[in-house]
Amino acid sequence: MRLLCLILLLAAVCMTGTEAVPGFADLKPRIRTEHPRMFLTGSNLPEFRRLAVSRWKKELDVYRREMDALPLEPVLELKEEYAGIENGRLVFRKPVPGLMQNDAAALIRNPGGFSALKAAILYLATGEAVYLRKAKAYLNLTVEFIRWSDRYRIMPEWWHTQRLSALIAYDWLHGELSPEERHAFILPVMRHVEHVQNPGYQVCRGAPHAGNYGEPGLLWYAGLAGFRDGVDDALAERLLEKGYRINCQTMEYRERISAGSGLLGTTATGYSFGFYPHASFNFIRTLRSAAGIDASAFWPQMERFAAAFLYQTIPAAPSGYLCYGLGDEFHRTNRLVNEQLYLHMASMIDLYRKTNPRSAAEAAMVIASLPERQRTFLNLRHYPFLPFILFQFDPAEPGPSNVRLEKAVQFPAFGLTFFRSGNSPADTFAVFKGGAFADNHQHYDENHFILYKNGFQALDSGERGPHRHHQVYYPQTVAHNSVLIRQPGEPLPFAYLPANARKDDRAVFNDGGQRFKKKAIPIPLLRGPGIVAVGSDATGCYGENVCREAVRQFVWIEPDLFIVYDRVESVEPGQEKVFLLHTQNLPERKNGFWLSRAGKGTLLLKTVLPRDAAVEVIGGTGNEFRTNGRNWELTNHRKALARPNWFGQFRFEIRAETESKRVNFLHVMQVGTEDLNTMVPVRELSAPECDGVEIPYRGRIYRVQFRRSGAVGGKVTVLEQGKQVYDRPLPGLAERKQR
Repeated sequence: MRLLCLILLLAAVCMTGTEAVPGFADLKPRIRTEHPRMFLTGSNLPEFRRLAVSRWKKELDVYRREMDALPLEPVLELKEEYAGIENGRLVFRKPVPGLMQNDAAALIRNPGGFSALKAAILYLATGEAVYLRKAKAYLNLTVEFIRWSDRYRIMPEWWHTQRLSALIAYDWLHGELSPEERHAFILPVMRHVEHVQNPGYQVCRGAPHAGNYGEPGLLWYAGLAGFRDGVDDALAERLLEKGYRINCQTMEYRERISAGSGLLGTTATGYSFGFYPHASFNFIRTLRSAAGIDASAFWPQMERFAAAFLYQTIPAAPSGYLCYGLGDEFHRTNRLVNEQLYLHMASMIDLYRKTNPRSAAEAAMVIASLPERQRTFLNLRHYPFLPFILFQFDPAEPGPSNVRLEKAVQFPAFGLTFFRSGNSPADTFAVFKGGAFADNHQHYDENHFILYKNGFQALDSGERGPHRHHQVYYPQTVAHNSVLIRQPGEPLPFAYLPANARKDDRAVFNDGGQRFKKKAIPIPLLRGPGIVAVGSDATGCYGENVCREAVRQFVWIEPDLFIVYDRVESVEPGQEKVFLLHTQNLPERKNGFWLSRAGKGTLLLKTVLPRDAAVEVIGGTGNEFRTNGRNWELTNHRKALARPNWFGQFRFEIRAETESKRVNFLHVMQVGTEDLNTMVPVRELSAPECDGVEIPYRGRIYRVQFRRSGAVGGKVTVLEQGKQVYDRPLPGLAERKQR
């Protein structure tokens, strides 16, 4: 059963967080009858005015220049370079740059919503009548826009933010609108919002797991705007009730997968630190402004949102932060797209400065670590009302930023364990994936790992984009640091192809990779002195006709050593079993190990088992992304590769020379600075039931043994100055719970 189907919402009252969420019948009488009630109320309107002309004057002046340049009587104008009307039909002349799916907002020069809200902000802040006139004019333009979209049966916008802005402007200016003006705006907008939930043309839906960023996200806000206005109260209530239910589902989904970690709907950071947070922040704020309800009592996961960011990213001066490249990320630079980051952290401080100082401090820590040019609102285009409602956030006083971070932290929903030796760009960072029970924007990459030391030394390869590579290589196991079990002709598992990708009908197959998600079983985390161990059983992720066992145990010895042990058994002895490791640059063979350099760092790799290992390095010009018997190229392939990137253009394929059903792989990796040339001594430990290694490192001797077959486990022993300071069994498989 799909993850979304596991979301249970009781009709009236459900339990989540620490208190009961009010049912709609209990919520309705608590909603303010007066306007404004969306993000702003009459009681904080004076503070809004004061801050708008002082703390937020720079932003207000930008809006003033924009609105002063716009006409007082706007008309709906089509961008004829992209589309035209022929014989009563909308005809596209060329694609709009940057869009995977055409929408009306990209074809119309000004859809009205953002301008209406900016004018409303200016009027409320200054009292100048011209901005009230312009706000009304652009509210009318918004109505024309949605009617035009419906007439030509085109998706209004990918995000719903133009229309949301218009609804906020209507709410904030409600007392300045005549009954006729209110009716002329809110009735067609509410009817449109109800209609677009299930139209006969392409729309962006989103879902609870994605934050309802498409049409469903409008229900709550349209209902709030029109509630008890006397225009169509029954319609407003229908929208409000459905919107409340959908937003509660989103918050409950996020609460469940977060498990107190602050994680949102995915670990693909472009989403989780881009648009996803707005769904939670906006719902929390409007519950407070419209009904006086503190939602943090029901859904506390947002309180750790800043902490989740710190663990899921890599500090990289002077550019800010890097993402690991997990799931549906762009790999060209792995730089975190952080246009919304400052805004999100400002929201954290605003919401939790008084109630949860630690949350505010974690957010302040993120802000303090940003390059100076990024400590500002880089993009308010979709949410122009921010920052004007951030009453508790003062950029001049971000608050304390001294926060201790754990060296290893887990996000169970996506089976991720993040490791860090410290908080500086020169430290060592790693992530292991195993045991995910959620798969939003994730790949076929269980038992995958990424290593970072002054650059990505073992990385997630490939690139997202409008090319077949996006489907056949980038999301598949072959593009990750996991294990292949090859069966010629095995069907390729599903991966979506972007709408604007070129058609390519050539047959493809699964090159030994996983076929299923959400079927791996985690191995619990073990912490010891200078050592952390984790792992997972990904057997269920492979086809039953190829795999009998695929268990990986992953051990980190602080700060720079990693041990990877794989138990792999195929159904037939001839099904090739392959250990994968992706590097950015061509590795070279040294005396007993391999060396690869990337950025200003180094990776050393030693294969302990199998003793008869055969190593093939695949990559280089014309072979960067080879699978299925061909190289799956990027758009403008040579040009793309010539630019700085972290695409991962080489990979190790390590296999046993002898054909058999079972192969146990044991690898030791060491990362370091670019001058690292010699690997630590590694001595193989062999016992009747275990494989292992002994490694002297930084004044200690580490002995790590893994059970060769049967129940998963092993043993870790640490000696210091000849004395045993630690001796513990490695954990076995966790119980797989239905989630």
